[in-house]
Amino acid sequence: MEAELTTNELVPILVRQAVADVLGVPPTALDPATQLSEYGLDSISSVDLTVQLEEVFDIRIPHRDTRMLATVDDITDYIQRIGF
Repeated sequence: MEAELTTNELVPILVRQAVADVLGVPPTALDPATQLSEYGLDSISSVDLTVQLEEVFDIRIPHRDTRMLATVDDITDYIQRIGF
């Protein structure tokens, strides 16, 4: 029998995959504490990332909150805090 992942285990995996998809890098290449701008995230790809995160987690991220989402860890914490 396979163990199911808890929400706390699943969120970082899904966030890392979404970020990797938008940036075009392997998920394993992302350091969760590194600023996404260092990987090439710009204003256009930031919008793409927000849309992808909203779809993956079935949430709405207000524009005012996107500035707080600068790292994989920031995004993970945010999604867990809003109650995914």
